[in-house]
This record gives sequence, structure tokens and C-alpha cells, in this order.
Amino acid sequence: MLRLPTLLSLLLFCIAPAWSATPGSSAALFQVTVPANGNVLAAERQGLVTVLQRLTGGAIDVTRPVVAQGVDQVGSLVRNVEQGTDGLRVDFDPEGVKQLVALGVVPYWEQPRPSLLFWVVNTQLPVPLIPGDSTTTWPQLFSREGARWMLPALFPLLDLDDLTLVSPDVVAQGLMPPLLKASQRYGDELLIVRGQLSQQGEQWLLQWHLHAGTGKGEALINGQSQGTAEAVVSQTLSAISHYLAERYGKILPLPAVAPAVSGAQASSPAVVTGAALATSAAVSAAGVATLQVDNVKSVDDLLALQGLLRQLAVITQSNVSSMTGDTVIFTLSLNTDANGFFAAFQDQQRLVPADVNNRFHMQWRQP
Repeated sequence: MLRLPTLLSLLLFCIAPAWSATPGSSAALFQVTVPANGNVLAAERQGLVTVLQRLTGGAIDVTRPVVAQGVDQVGSLVRNVEQGTDGLRVDFDPEGVKQLVALGVVPYWEQPRPSLLFWVVNTQLPVPLIPGDSTTTWPQLFSREGARWMLPALFPLLDLDDLTLVSPDVVAQGLMPPLLKASQRYGDELLIVRGQLSQQGEQWLLQWHLHAGTGKGEALINGQSQGTAEAVVSQTLSAISHYLAERYGKILPLPAVAPAVSGAQASSPAVVTGAALATSAAVSAAGVATLQVDNVKSVDDLLALQGLLRQLAVITQSNVSSMTGDTVIFTLSLNTDANGFFAAFQDQQRLVPADVNNRFHMQWRQP
């Protein structure tokens, strides 16, 4: 059984999310599968960072204070979390994510999401073109990184049909008529990436050119990627995504700000914790409470607990603020008073009081 970590850690680029939704679907842009590594909160944050990068071509600055705050409070943007064989599948609220992109003041890019067909020369191979099979690791690396950006990455079969039209010289010289004709079998709406790959020691160099897959194969952008195989793939897909976001994206309007009010209404929603809220006769609709839950021993426990809280109509927002050992601290936004909140738990069998003096200190009961 996985243990919850004692320290929160947001390792933004150390875990590689996997794409798990249907290509071309707008809803799929807001879904991601990430390794949990025992830390659901960090996994949700990393998933949100991946979605934000995917929708902006990597242009969004996740350290920008207003964006970083949104990432930190990821719970308000999570629609659903499921444990799968490859990790945690996290579905994010599209409108909430769009508002966060708007605050980042960068182009928002949903469509198009064309497939990328790679014609790459590698003189180290018997046939000096990289095929779309398992004889090299390149197709798998590009496919995985393309999934991160929601840009399906393909390599040609290099069967007789392909090799009749395309040779290494055709790719190197950028002779587009035969490249376009050979590419037709791989899809109608795709972009062509032609490149030359070379190696010096453990370092790779890919010089690449992006072309339209229709018309005369218009040259779009050129690039050069260098480093380890993983770095080359990451740099290439990142540059192409950035170009597409700049070309097809648009700046979203900033979220509406609530109008200012005066007098007693102008005060901020009170943040009330523990016994103070428990003894209060009424809580405003914007009231915020801190809930401590002990005995949350595993990722499955935390997912079940989060699911329970998000199902309650009296809770408008639920965020994990910290996790230490088997204790989880939630920040809750309520639309009822304290009595209404606790009445909602009457039929719950697994979340029970832990402290008679503080009704907001509860315990998760193991089945």
C-alpha cells in the first residue's frame, strides 16, 4: 500500500505525464494521466501544468504569481481523479483552465491539432531513413512526447510504396512533390517534418524543417535540436507546439472581477477554522473552513475522501492544502452554516468525528 509523503513536493518537470484521451477531441486537451508516486496533490499540480503548457504551446509562465496561485489551488479545477494502471487520470474543468490561461496573457490554442509525419535521415541505419517500427527508439520517443502536446507523431512504414517515392536525398534536398505524394497515405490533415539526424558521442543533432502537408508543401519553420535523444525530441515538439500556438491561438479576455461593494458587504469572506466555525450559528455563503482528517493512509484513501467531499452539495470548493503523514488538511468553501455542513455527513460511514471539542477535526475510517 502506498504511503502518503510527509512533505509536499511540486516537481514540475520530473514526472512525465501520459496522454490518455482521443486525438482531436477538445475535451481530451483537459485530461492527463500522471504517475501518482504516493502524492496526489503533486500529481494533480503536475497534470495541470502539463495541460496549461499543452494549451499555450509552452508559452505560459507557471511562476507568474496569479498562475502559480492557480496551480497551487489545483483542487478547484479538478473534475475527477481515477486510479489507473498507468497512474492517476485527472480531468480538469475547461472553463477554469481557460481562466488561468487568460491570467497568463498568452495565446490559447485548442485547434487544429495536426498529426506530424517525420521523414528523418539517419545515415547510421541500413536504409538511411528512420522507420515507424521498433528497430529504433525514435518513433516511441516522439510518440510519447507528441502525446504530451496532443500532436500525434508518426513515422513512415518505409515499405516499397514509400521507398519508391522517397530517398534520403529527397528528404535532405526538400523535394516536396514526392514527399507530399508519399505522405498522403498517412492522413489528410498532417504536417510534414523532414530532418537529418547525426550523432557525436552520446549527443544527437537533429536539423529539421516543418512543411504544410497540402498544396506545394509550404515551408513553415526550421529548427535545430541538440542533446540526448530525449532532449532532441522534447526541443523539437516544444518548438513546433509553440509555433502552432502563436499561429492559431488567441489571447483570451481576462476573467470578470466581482464589482466592489461598500460597508459591511465590502469585507472579505472570513476564513474560519476548527472550533470557531463549529460553534458558529451561521456561516456566510462564501465561508471558508479548514478540515483536518486523520488516518488517510493511502492514495486510494485520499481519492475516496476527495470524491466524498466533492459530491456534497454544501461544499462549493475543496482543496488539499497540506499532507503530513496520514493527516490531510483541506480548505473548504461552504454554502451553508456549520450545522448544515455537519448534517450533510450524517449518512457517511467513513468520515467520523475525531475531537469532541473541534468538529472540524475528523477521522477517515478504514473499511
